[in-house]
Amino acid sequence: MLTAHWFSREQRRIIRRALDGVVTIIGIGSIAAIIAELGFFLTWDQIELVDTIVSVFVTFFVIQEIVRLLLMPRARSYFRERRPEAIIILVIFLQLLFPHAIHYVGLIFAPDLRIEQLALLSLAATQATLVLSLFIRALRYNELLGTIRLPPGALFIISFVLLVLGGTLLLLLPRASTIPLSFTDALFTATSAVCVTGLIVVDTATAFTPLGQAIILMLIQVGGLGIMTLTTFFALFFSGGISIRERLLMSAVLSETNIGEVSSILLRIALLTFSIEGIGALALYISQGGSFINFDPYGFYYSIFHSVSAFCNAGFSLYSAGLYDEAVRSNYGHHTIIMMLITLGGLGFTVISEVLRTLKLWKPRSYRLQYRLSIFSRLALITAAVLLVGGTLLFFVVESQYSFQGMSTGDQLFQSLFLSVTCRTAGFNISPMEILSIPTALIMIVLMWIGASPGSTGGGVKTTTIALAILNIRNTIREQKYIEIFYRRIATADVTKAFAIILLSMSFIGIASMILVYCEPDKQPADLLFEVVSAMGTVGLSRNITGFLGDGGKVLLTITMFAGRVGLLTVLYAFIKPVGEARYKFPEENILVG
Repeated sequence: MLTAHWFSREQRRIIRRALDGVVTIIGIGSIAAIIAELGFFLTWDQIELVDTIVSVFVTFFVIQEIVRLLLMPRARSYFRERRPEAIIILVIFLQLLFPHAIHYVGLIFAPDLRIEQLALLSLAATQATLVLSLFIRALRYNELLGTIRLPPGALFIISFVLLVLGGTLLLLLPRASTIPLSFTDALFTATSAVCVTGLIVVDTATAFTPLGQAIILMLIQVGGLGIMTLTTFFALFFSGGISIRERLLMSAVLSETNIGEVSSILLRIALLTFSIEGIGALALYISQGGSFINFDPYGFYYSIFHSVSAFCNAGFSLYSAGLYDEAVRSNYGHHTIIMMLITLGGLGFTVISEVLRTLKLWKPRSYRLQYRLSIFSRLALITAAVLLVGGTLLFFVVESQYSFQGMSTGDQLFQSLFLSVTCRTAGFNISPMEILSIPTALIMIVLMWIGASPGSTGGGVKTTTIALAILNIRNTIREQKYIEIFYRRIATADVTKAFAIILLSMSFIGIASMILVYCEPDKQPADLLFEVVSAMGTVGLSRNITGFLGDGGKVLLTITMFAGRVGLLTVLYAFIKPVGEARYKFPEENILVG
């Protein structure tokens, strides 16, 4: 273009950097404006002031994009490199041309909204486009993440810490809750959501407004997938690719040895997650009698919330009594869908992807042999199935003598099955936990401690960890040196890691339980142990004592939930420098064991 030739390459670079600064200021200002509008109670004069400020932001954003277009040698280059910003400009012009369109859309989907709420919605939609521009710019500089000289584990932990703190501040906004929320309660709730645990100190259904519930839902989704996974995926989507450093970093986070597969793995994770959650939301909506002719936006919102919460194994519910609420207590179709979502989320993305590839029966046999299930997926599926069936039978036998008395055999089996599924890190309940017998609670403690499969949204020490430990015990008894399964030899390092995870987890649970018993002397030790294991396994089930804990107990469980989500080994890897294998060997010596 003619204007581009008026400046040298260096001058154009300086101008673009200045424009980047303008976009940053606009984005940050828009975030502040959205928080002010949605999070605080503003008067009409204050809303009009914010509207004026946002209009200024929009004007400057459009002007700087026009300048960028003029600086491009060809207009085609602009639309190729800044396609998302061009779409944002189009959206802004559509909002200017049809200013009342959002009002009409809002009245269609939410006819009960007041005119001032619709005005805020329109204003927020305009600002959302500006915030998106800041987000896209941040993604374009996402490669800076790879230049930070920190281990992947440390970056993983820091991302969760920042997410928890950000969620805590958002939940403290006046419009986010219906009751005054203390910092400890907000921190606990944000940690529980980010760590997809589900333990609550206040009722999610009544203590939080729709804004607060939406914040919790966002924290569950981001926490379930991981903020680094999501940002790298969006960097792929918006900026067209990621650098080698980012691939190396994400390969460590995803435990993928082939860095060339990182992009496809991220795409599969996002596609699987949003597809399963979307299908789950539709199924839940239909199971509750929802109609698409007489569309119920609130019913569909409930379905979306519970679908995301179930797939991410979070356990948060918009029903005060959980799934034991009268609205869904006897809806076994609804509960079955929840169980399916929990199971899929607990298996993990690797297992689901491999199963889907092997189920392509229309493919030639050579394809199916090439993509047969890995040893990891087989072990994870077998262990999960054994735990599911075994847990169901144990609960059926034990609890039929206690709280299941008076139910039909079919109801007892369904209750037992749901209990076996949910205590593997999901946290939903279709019966009060406090009425279950102590033997059942002890069985649940074991299942909660084991948890879900690696690479899933669930917690616990993981199914394959327990499987390797049991196989190693078998080998020890048979005096075999290596674990061999499915015609493969398991690496000794994996077996050692499994026992390290088990020892660390049991030690942490023991210490945390003793501290909690000391802090809460008026509560039953068995209930407190249940609470600690539930937090450590990111399960979210409680024998109705979480809300009655003191601040010390809440802080301890907050730390426990965080440790259970990021993993104790990850914490140690992040802050202890690896020594590596020595180049020499000392003489071998036997030690008496056992």
